[in-house]
Amino acid sequence: MITASQCRAGRALIEWTEDQLAEAARVSVRTIADFEHERNLPPMTSLQAIEAALLGAGVALVDGGKAEVGVRHSRKRRVGDGPGAGGRPGGDDRHRR
Repeated sequence: MITASQCRAGRALIEWTEDQLAEAARVSVRTIADFEHERNLPPMTSLQAIEAALLGAGVALVDGGKAEVGVRHSRKRRVGDGPGAGGRPGGDDRHRR
């Protein structure tokens, strides 16, 4: 399951705001903020939704043990995803690789 640091790093990787992730995951912005700042662990359904939103946006979670926990771009990134463009909730999905 996704960790708070993976959530923060995943958002940074695809340049999403907390608002954008909350919209994509259909959870509140407060849920994202509290989770990322490790103030509260959301319910499992919210964690699954957050993880699914990031995965759908091209973030791959890396979990090779405590020494290798992180994120990277998945090979299934959409054309136009990346710095400052595309990949945002409600974006155009017609151009997938």
